[in-house]
Formats: sequence, structure tokens, C-alpha cells
Amino acid sequence: MITSFTGEYAFLSNFYDCPFTAPWYWNEMIRIAGVEPGLVVWQTNEHYFQAAKARERSQALTIASRPTPQKAKQRGRQVRLTDYWETHKLNVMLYGLRYKFQNPMLADMLRATWPHRLVEGNKWGDDYWGGVWVYTQESIRRTSEGQIAWSGPIYDKGICVGHNWLGRLLELVREEIR
Repeated sequence: MITSFTGEYAFLSNFYDCPFTAPWYWNEMIRIAGVEPGLVVWQTNEHYFQAAKARERSQALTIASRPTPQKAKQRGRQVRLTDYWETHKLNVMLYGLRYKFQNPMLADMLRATWPHRLVEGNKWGDDYWGGVWVYTQESIRRTSEGQIAWSGPIYDKGICVGHNWLGRLLELVREEIR
């Protein structure tokens, strides 16, 4: 099991610097309907994902121009969300990962993770996109914001709490390119 998208496995992170060309997500939906959209160069998958939240194309392009994935994420948290964000965000992530791993070198690196399970283990409590490693079930609690919080050792390979959607979608893309 790969339990952290750092070091040797940093390329699995949405923050990994790997420019790719892809349409703005909502334009991708238009293309499927038969209209060819314009393309944007996305510095990271985080840029792509955060921009897809934006209701307006100008906001999406502002996010695309942020100098770092951290800045793109900050800006993405400030936009007015598109009406269908909650129902589309997993598809947005999947599309972004498919574009990212069209890079032959990254595709080879992803294939090389087979047959390991991919878990975005984290310390910041993201139990939607990742998994939080905790020592015992008793050490798990939720904050008032709904995030996972814990007491006790982290990364002790005890219990992985979370949906781990990023890891699961990476595994799906890995299957698609094998």
C-alpha cells in the first residue's frame, strides 16, 4: 500500500508540477455535446480542479494563472460555486487525472505503482479525498466543521479513516492505462 503522495510518490499529488493542456471542465461537457472548446494549459491538477468550481470562465482563468497550486486552491475557495459542483466534483477530478496521466513519463510511473493500493494519507484531516491514519478507533473524532481530528500517533498504519477518493480515482486511471 502506498500511503503518502510525497517523496518518491509526489507525482500522485494534485500539487505535482506537470503542465497539461485540457479544456475548462464545463467546456469539456460542451465538447461531449458536439462543440469543440478552447484549451487551457493547467500547471497542476489542483489548478484544473479548483478552476472547475468557478461559475464564470474569467474566474477559472484567474485560478489557472495562479503561480502555485496552493494559491490556486486558495482562490478556488473564494469563487462562487457552479450550481452542479457537488454532483460533478468526482468527475472533474477524474477528467483532470486522465489529462495529467497522458504524459508518458507520468503514465509509466503510475503503472509502476501496480498492484499497490493508493491512499492519500494526510495529517490535515481530509477524509474525503484522502485517508487519515490513526492508531485506534477511540482516537477519532469530528470537529465542528466535519473534519477528522485525532489524538495519538499518526501513520502508525492502524486505521485509515476516509473515503480516499483521490487514491481510488488514481487506481481507476491506472487500470485504464495499463
